[in-house]
Amino acid sequence: TSLPDNPTIPKFLNLMERGALASTIMINSFQMQGVNLKNPTGVQTTNQVLGVKEIDFSLNLDGSYKNFLSFLEMSRKFRRLVNIEKILLEKSREKNDSGLSLSIEGKVFYYNK
Repeated sequence: TSLPDNPTIPKFLNLMERGALASTIMINSFQMQGVNLKNPTGVQTTNQVLGVKEIDFSLNLDGSYKNFLSFLEMSRKFRRLVNIEKILLEKSREKNDSGLSLSIEGKVFYYNK
């Protein structure tokens, strides 16, 4: 569902991995902020509207411009509500690599009953 009733972090990570694989891009790093490791189902957040909570995430990818566009277009169709807030596209930092690096920052939401 677009707004699950718990964070379901592993499912969200799997969704990102499947999207990257389908777009033939590589995930270099994936981070989520605000997750309490002692209680992984509870997420600390300051924005709460009618029980809706958010988890910040950042994602770094390598690939081609065309494949990044494919990934971003696919993310619009995810069943999970994802808000992409910042995108940074750069030439790869590797000397012999002509590819690109894409950094994404965003939020994923869930409903806390």
